[in-house]
Amino acid sequence: MPYHAMNELNNLNQSLKKLQSLNREYTYFNEKELSIEIHPLNHEEKVFFLHHLNAIKISGSDAKIFLQGQFTSDLNQTPFGPISCYLSRKGRIISIFYISLYKDDYYLIMPADIIEIFTKQLKKYVFMSKVSIKLIDSPIISISNTLKNVAGLLANTPQVKLSDEALLVANDEVLKQINDQQPTVNIQGSWAWQKKQMQQKIPSIHPETIAKFLMHDINLLNLLKVYFQKEIVPG
Repeated sequence: MPYHAMNELNNLNQSLKKLQSLNREYTYFNEKELSIEIHPLNHEEKVFFLHHLNAIKISGSDAKIFLQGQFTSDLNQTPFGPISCYLSRKGRIISIFYISLYKDDYYLIMPADIIEIFTKQLKKYVFMSKVSIKLIDSPIISISNTLKNVAGLLANTPQVKLSDEALLVANDEVLKQINDQQPTVNIQGSWAWQKKQMQQKIPSIHPETIAKFLMHDINLLNLLKVYFQKEIVPG
């Protein structure tokens, strides 16, 4: 089995153990499809464990003012777009991420392999601002909008609502609710979710592609809500 497939398999096994600890019984593990399935299976109601993603929480009384000048999203809009960019001074893309507001804190979800670089770059410009930037040690999952009691799940955790799914910064209570409230679910890993992203032509930035592209190079102007009337000056 190729390395990336074996790595995905190991990640899914970790997710399986996590969910089994919440007293959920699984019927079989489909290694070929890299998915854990519970019988009876409804393929429309999916949960993706996104091990390749991580989250940052940005909080503080100056958080909104600080971030307004850093990212392409206009945080004064209600609602602001769920996907945003962090650009260099030359307009090249440092990161593409999902962003949401939850209980006065901003949550950014992005590839785990870029999060340290992103955080280090952003912290350079905090200066005397009352802003805290913290890595969140919680699993990132995606749930279908058709999943039972979605509203209840979204009420208890930071989330990014998309057209057909929601990304959650999940805690143990959310994982338990998924088990307790949904008798049939198709659990998949980040490999399947990334394939779906590619089919939807949603790009991502990784360490080897930092500052390699302008927004129009990868069709981001059509994907994002970019507010050209707002000033974006990193730093």
